[in-house]
Amino acid sequence: MHIALLTHFGTLLCLDVATGQLTHQPLEGAETGHVPLTLECQSGGGYTVTAAVPPGADASLLSRLRLGNGLKPPLVALHEGRGFLRADTDGAVRFPSSVVMDWESFLPVAMPDVQHLRGIAGSWWRFGGGPPVPAGVACFTLTFGAQTFDLAAQLPFGAAITDNQLTLHTPQGEIIATRAQPPARKPSVWINPLGNIGNRALQYLTAVGIAARVPGAEIRNIKLDMWGLDAPSPRPPPWSSASTGSRFFLDTAGLADCLRRGEVETIIVDSYTFHVDHYPSRAECRRLLPPVPNAGDVPEFGPHELVCSIRGGEILHAIHPDYFPCRPAITSCCASRAGSTSSSSVSLAITPTPRACTRPSLRRVSCPAKTRGMISRPCAVPRI
Repeated sequence: MHIALLTHFGTLLCLDVATGQLTHQPLEGAETGHVPLTLECQSGGGYTVTAAVPPGADASLLSRLRLGNGLKPPLVALHEGRGFLRADTDGAVRFPSSVVMDWESFLPVAMPDVQHLRGIAGSWWRFGGGPPVPAGVACFTLTFGAQTFDLAAQLPFGAAITDNQLTLHTPQGEIIATRAQPPARKPSVWINPLGNIGNRALQYLTAVGIAARVPGAEIRNIKLDMWGLDAPSPRPPPWSSASTGSRFFLDTAGLADCLRRGEVETIIVDSYTFHVDHYPSRAECRRLLPPVPNAGDVPEFGPHELVCSIRGGEILHAIHPDYFPCRPAITSCCASRAGSTSSSSVSLAITPTPRACTRPSLRRVSCPAKTRGMISRPCAVPRI
């Protein structure tokens, strides 16, 4: 019987017949020219590592591989001398690793069960009256949405799998899963609210910037009660979503393209979003977040003034030591790029708001009319 080797990533250990190098390939299908490694039982006991390579292909590496113990039974490891094979995240298999952990361990799976795994992972399943969830293979487990099952405990599948039903074995007993139709996809952008109202407003504008590029996309979990936008929604499951992570700059066009192509159902805005390229136009931003009632205590400034918020807590208590006010030279640079040649046209003033004890202070920058509109390109700022 041919026995394949499944990696920690739910991929198959393979040989590239063109180069003679090892790789690991997706369970649903390897690239052309990559054949799965298999274990062959010897009549005298033990196993050898083989692959169905065409005549003339370099498979000399396989004859030097030896079978050893993986991280835990029934996992195995492969070594050449004192170095162990390690499956890396980029699809390569490398030598040597001095220890055996998850990435150096492989699960032996008979080829008929590999076919069953392909069918399971390519389907949606339902448990009892619950919603349909997609199946997957990773970390030597079968995953069904948030549920996980030890894969080794299910092998061999045998009669446990039929065309429409799968019996899963757990320490508490058997669980039945039935095949289901995948649900209709609804593209969306889900916001993980961070910080106070200003940060959350910028997250919302970023979500609008993504959703506007995707027909029919909706924005969920908005928390902007100042504007009457309060729509709580549970965080989407990981199998149908992708997070932006904590990075500040986002490829909003690329994220929208992932939604349009159906790569994921939901983009999760998990970061602060400070880059003006994330947002829709200024006119659209003003329409979405207009002046709110009872805001008369906020001072108004002239059309030639750029107002920059400086939180009082940063000045009084240094809440974030790595925060610091921008140098005046940066403002001068912006004014120069906007068409002003006179450095005297820029003046700085610190103006507290009437609610200075509870709201941020404001730094007011007087500048020419041409500077109205944010300048997002980097400037070469003189040393001061």
